[in-house]
Amino acid sequence: MECGGLPPLWKSGSKLPHSTNRLSHTNRTNGLSSQQAEAGDGVTDLFCTAPQAACLYDFHVQYEAMRHYRWFGQASMSPKTGTDHPEVIAFPPLFFFGCATASALLQHFFPLPIMRCSASLSIGLVLAAGSGALALWARSVMKAGGTNIRPDRPALKIVTTGPFRFTRNPLYLSLCLLQLALGFFLNDWIPILFAIPLALMFHFGVVLREESYLESKFGEEYLSFKRQVRRWL
Repeated sequence: MECGGLPPLWKSGSKLPHSTNRLSHTNRTNGLSSQQAEAGDGVTDLFCTAPQAACLYDFHVQYEAMRHYRWFGQASMSPKTGTDHPEVIAFPPLFFFGCATASALLQHFFPLPIMRCSASLSIGLVLAAGSGALALWARSVMKAGGTNIRPDRPALKIVTTGPFRFTRNPLYLSLCLLQLALGFFLNDWIPILFAIPLALMFHFGVVLREESYLESKFGEEYLSFKRQVRRWL
């Protein structure tokens, strides 16, 4: 019987030290001999047939293989869950949309004008254009470098060209610039000041977690990149 959806990492019947010891311990605590466990007697027989029991055992072996060994020789796991991507708090653009919405609502009820509207609008246009150009540049360089852009997918390569020569986080920097642009578009201090909590949310909720993940996955290659390029500017 085949277990659908299980990657054939190990041949049926292969043994891993951790998994066999754990199963043997479970059998002893349940009062089962190894022969009884293999025959499907005892507790296992109450809940599943022999083919199902074999399928569950194969799943256990596969799970142990993925926990203790590396896919294709690459150690790139998050230290907390074993997933191959950084454990960021939320999808980064959501931080921006939250800050932009909250600051726009606040400035509507408590306006704090900055300057003449024409001058403020001009500055906002420049900042928005710079933000968009930086984001598009970073995305194109990452795609050309062969790595994923979204933080919920594995990082495949350390990109050091383009805007990454000047900042390690050009995409998050572009969103902070966009928040500043919003403040000048609305000609109000409140959206501008919201760039501070936005940067802090990126720093503690995304950037530090990504750095820990990349250090674990790429080691000295990423540490060398950190020494050469600043986190923000």
